[in-house]
Amino acid sequence: MSTIRLLCDQTLRHEGAGGKRDDRRTRGTHASVSIISNLGADGNPVKDNGGLGSYEVVWHTDNSYVEVPPAGSMLYSLEVPQNGGGDTSFNNQYLAYEELPEDLKRAIAGKSQVHDSTRNSAGVLRPGVKLPARPEEVPGPTHPLVRIHPVSGRRALYLGRRRDWPSNYIVGMPNAESEALLDKLWAHATQPKYAWMHRWSAGELVLWDNRCCMHYRSEIDVTQRRVMHRTTIKSEPIVAA
Repeated sequence: MSTIRLLCDQTLRHEGAGGKRDDRRTRGTHASVSIISNLGADGNPVKDNGGLGSYEVVWHTDNSYVEVPPAGSMLYSLEVPQNGGGDTSFNNQYLAYEELPEDLKRAIAGKSQVHDSTRNSAGVLRPGVKLPARPEEVPGPTHPLVRIHPVSGRRALYLGRRRDWPSNYIVGMPNAESEALLDKLWAHATQPKYAWMHRWSAGELVLWDNRCCMHYRSEIDVTQRRVMHRTTIKSEPIVAA
């Protein structure tokens, strides 16, 4: 089963009042579609715009910090840099689990992880939320380290997102052991052999399955514009392996 779909030369239409076409780019759009760009308030590219900006975005699974994370995500390219970064890589967490050394499979069998909800996808602390000082203060849902895909029935690693400590931790383990085990899992799961990189062109739509892959974005040339539309697909509750 493929975890990624690529559609080229797409034109997405937003229908306004009376069916009139509205090609929205950097202003408001449909409530379920978010704008991912590196533009500042003046419409020019910047390093930091309070969101993802032009920064590198490390390996992660979308919205693992909610109780029922999305089944998939869709990203549509409106404007992309020319040889200026912003490439998106995806990795296969089916294979990552299947090729996990047996001692690590035994170590994570039946175990779950708390997924830190204090920060948003850009790593910015949410309004009114205090940064945790120890693992016990980390808020967020508990998800299994290994999940069963509801369609394929296959097992996949489910790591979510790694942030600076204190953040995600494995339930029922001393913190030092939890951190050491997560270090090993992340090092294994993000090996280049599990990854595929997509270099964007304008007018492409990529759909991926968050239940069995993670993704990563390379840093963007701060002198070039990158404007994308993103939406997510509703899912079912996670099934533990």
